[in-house]
Amino acid sequence: MKKAIQQISSPFLIAIILSYFTSISSFSQVTLLRDIYTGTENSNPSSFIEMNNKIYFIANSRLWKTDGTSNGTQQISELYLRSTSELIKVNNRLLFTSYNQLWVTDGTSDGTQKVKDGVTISNNYIVVNDQLYFANNFETSNTELWISDGTEAGTQLVKDINPGNVSSYPSYFQVYKNQVFFSADDGTHGREVWMTDGTEAGTKLLKDIDPSGSGIISLGHNRFFEFKGKLYFEASNGTGTEVWMTDGTEAGTTILKDINLSGTQGSNPRFLTLFGDHFIFQAQSDTQGTEAWISDGTEVGTKILKDIYTGINNGSPDGFTVFQGKIYFRATDNNHGSELWVTDGTEAGTQMLKDLNNGTEGSAPNNFVLINNQLFFVASDATNGAELWITDGTEAGTKLLKNINGSSTGSLGNTVFSYDFMWNAGGRLVFVADDGSNGKELWVSDGTEAGTQLLKDIRPGQQESVIQNVKVFNNQLFFQANDGTHGSEVWLSNGTQTGTKLLKDITSQPIGSFSKTSHRLIKYNNKIYFTANDDLKGQELWVTDGTDVGTQLFKDINPGSSNSAPQYFTVFKSKLYFYANGPSNQTGLWETDGTQANTRFITTVYISGSIVVVGDHMFFRAFDGTHGNELWISDGTSAGTRLVKDTQPGTLDGLPPFKPLASFKGQLVFVANDGTHGNELWISDGTDAGTTLLKDINPGSVGSAIPSGFTLFNDQLFFFATSATEGSELWTTDGTTAGTRIVKDVNPGSADGTKSFERPAILNGYLYFVATNSNGQKGLWKTDGTSSGTTELTASIFSSPEYLNVFNNQLFFTSRRSLYKTDGTETGTQQLTSGNTPLSFGGFFVFNDRMLFMSNQSDSIGFELWETNGTETGTRMIQDINTGPESSFPHFFGDWAIDNKIMLVANNDQFGRELHVYNKEAFPAILTPKITDFSPKSGFAGTEVTITGENFSAVKSSNLVKFNGTTAEVLNASNASLTVKIADGTSTGKITIDIADGTSFATSEDFIISQVTSLTDVLNENSINVFPNPTTNILQVTHLNPNHQSLIYQVYTLHGRLVHKGKSMIKGTQALIDVKQLPTGSYLLLIEVGKETIQKIIVKK
Repeated sequence: MKKAIQQISSPFLIAIILSYFTSISSFSQVTLLRDIYTGTENSNPSSFIEMNNKIYFIANSRLWKTDGTSNGTQQISELYLRSTSELIKVNNRLLFTSYNQLWVTDGTSDGTQKVKDGVTISNNYIVVNDQLYFANNFETSNTELWISDGTEAGTQLVKDINPGNVSSYPSYFQVYKNQVFFSADDGTHGREVWMTDGTEAGTKLLKDIDPSGSGIISLGHNRFFEFKGKLYFEASNGTGTEVWMTDGTEAGTTILKDINLSGTQGSNPRFLTLFGDHFIFQAQSDTQGTEAWISDGTEVGTKILKDIYTGINNGSPDGFTVFQGKIYFRATDNNHGSELWVTDGTEAGTQMLKDLNNGTEGSAPNNFVLINNQLFFVASDATNGAELWITDGTEAGTKLLKNINGSSTGSLGNTVFSYDFMWNAGGRLVFVADDGSNGKELWVSDGTEAGTQLLKDIRPGQQESVIQNVKVFNNQLFFQANDGTHGSEVWLSNGTQTGTKLLKDITSQPIGSFSKTSHRLIKYNNKIYFTANDDLKGQELWVTDGTDVGTQLFKDINPGSSNSAPQYFTVFKSKLYFYANGPSNQTGLWETDGTQANTRFITTVYISGSIVVVGDHMFFRAFDGTHGNELWISDGTSAGTRLVKDTQPGTLDGLPPFKPLASFKGQLVFVANDGTHGNELWISDGTDAGTTLLKDINPGSVGSAIPSGFTLFNDQLFFFATSATEGSELWTTDGTTAGTRIVKDVNPGSADGTKSFERPAILNGYLYFVATNSNGQKGLWKTDGTSSGTTELTASIFSSPEYLNVFNNQLFFTSRRSLYKTDGTETGTQQLTSGNTPLSFGGFFVFNDRMLFMSNQSDSIGFELWETNGTETGTRMIQDINTGPESSFPHFFGDWAIDNKIMLVANNDQFGRELHVYNKEAFPAILTPKITDFSPKSGFAGTEVTITGENFSAVKSSNLVKFNGTTAEVLNASNASLTVKIADGTSTGKITIDIADGTSFATSEDFIISQVTSLTDVLNENSINVFPNPTTNILQVTHLNPNHQSLIYQVYTLHGRLVHKGKSMIKGTQALIDVKQLPTGSYLLLIEVGKETIQKIIVKK
């Protein structure tokens, strides 16, 4: 489970719910504020696909598979999926994208692997010869044609059809003659038909059908249509859209027939449908309106089938369905509304089958489904509303199957040509209908009135089960439904009541009241305003003062169960402004002063990004239906809300999504694309004339600087940007073009130095940031804003720092799953958590005397709430809110504190993800370290000394041990013992210890440093006699001082490693030392007698 959790870098992707929660540890004060949403959680299964007789799908943001049984329904991988594409079968494997990454799976956990970064797949794709052709929006080529065989090497750009910072948007792929045909816009010819064999050289324009450069290939209704060895499509040569055909060559690409000769309107052909050796379609002529046409593939054989609504009026035939050698469709004539028609391909044989709704209103037949030689469809007569009908092809055999709803409302209302509520399951029609008592549920029909009945009331009562994402495999329906108990889960049906059942309750936890992220919560007037869903009013504006009673719905902006989904909150001129979907076209900017009466709609504008206050105005990204997403400004009034500048004229977006806006020196700095320079740095004073490109950092239309990470420092705005010559590096601006410059190329050349999502932090006159040096090592850097003042903080104990955050005048960060702090120097960099207890971090938040963050400690505890006061002992988990290995994913953002209480959102398995409150408590008292003993009592550089005592740090780097002021290397550490190595230059004196908490201790006893300076000194030392030397077992020491009772000895290798030590009693002037356990070799013997240290070289035989 942890593997999947670690990939969730933000808790925002999970739905959020409120809950009371019992305190778990003695200092825990995290409680559920209120359980707003009491429903059950959804796994939201989707993307069903069959492979190797199993169904694969996505549920609960994970990859699953099933054999149609509950036990056989299993999660494949812990991979957490975000912004996921469909599952696509390629060469007996499934390809899919998640968060701009291409993945592949063979149906096993080990076989689920990342293929390539920077890949997205939309609905525009086709699989040909075990190759996936698709449109991919890559950062260097925009949306162009790509190909993949499921390997990294085989996933690549086929051709940059529209070079530069623009896109060709390839779409509507079709296989023809072993090549792939599609439409694309190369920026010169307009949208035309292209073809490819999968190579760059073999990707070419089929024909410039409209030489004006405004080519329009209209493939919305039929895309490509193969007929009699040729490919048919809809296109315009400048004189209107008509049917065209091709044999795959430029010369063989011609118009079929210019049906509408009047002006440039064209016949707008639609619904091309194969019918024997002809095809039927809808087209409009200048004399006969929109009618049914038929073609044998030649110009002379292309003619109107029948002028159903005579004259220039429109018969509007559509829904062409082949049944019993004829085509059935709906159309309107001079005397009847839209009714059921039939044709055998001749004018005489084209006639209305039956007038189901007498008069000119029409029955509007639609959704034709052929099962067992019967044609089912939906129609409305004057009495019954939209209900299920059936025909055997005769007027007498065309009849209402059953009045399911029993009233004029109809059980199948609002389903005209939806094509997503009627399916063939094992030779029976399964469909969704509302009988007026059970809501919209599954029904089944065998073509008789008695056999048309409710299949299963999945969600008992009048509430509907919301059936969707239906796929048919092996005569069974797999679909998503909500029974009101298990949430929206996977169901299956074989068309019988007993065979319609919940496949597996994948997610049994509650769903949560919060739906999105940090831009949906804000502190205003000492209260927290947020977006939540109580399962009754939809996503609406709520407020809390930090108490259960004070947590309530503030205003139902969009009355009923509809969602107003307030977001992008900002405080401006003492009011709270936000974007919401109101009723009656009141979608746009709203404001409130904290009272319901003064919560009102300002103006219609579709805001799509955070609102930033600059002086007396608010700036934001928005669109209005005429322009793309551009920069807007507002003074809080309708009249004062306007487009600042259409940076990229037309409907294309000038402002890219998810890019920052920054207030700087009374102006707004932002990222925009004018279609010429790419995504570059812009500045605005709120006027059209005053909104200009600040600097083209990556010149030309091909490149984009893509500035990010805006940070104000020393009266300048620092940011990351990419250029062709320096790669991604740290830049700065003073608001002028001349003053916009690179700070330093930390990774020289075009290689990226700052390709990181870590936002810079400011501490003691320096800006700290994460960068990669020329050796490819990612580390911590600091700058004073100059090139010479930009240096790397070298620290061997950490790498790849993340989550930079300033607290208590120190910089905190994480590295290798441990927490560190630094004062900006290498010696002042300390580790706060042990690497033996790995942590994953996220979401740091400073609150008074502590810093909160999200972390997971081990596989037994998920991502939970932690805090630190900057000391090792003060770094702790506050509470396991979601007990066990599952995670609560606590989240806090901005100033969410009320009356010394911290608001956070967190999840537990009982209530889901809800709003919690944390009442902070004092940190435990800091304990002073104490040394009770050390051994040996003397030594020299390289000697290992064991120090025993209490209240040491278990983190080696948090213990600073010095011998008479010279720092020793800490080799091992526990709370009661340290092993250190004496450094060169150490002299005799006290041992001191300082720990990261700021406490220290010094011994009263000196550690003796011997005066040996070389091996020669040892050999020349003859104050005592040691023999026999060499020896096999016992050394005899003579000429000792008889006033001492014992001696202490230590034996070292000649490399300084302690291998033996002990104590020997002195008898007279002699003592014995047992060395029989030593391996053969030469050793250094240290003997302590009183305050005298004697050294000898000995040889063990």
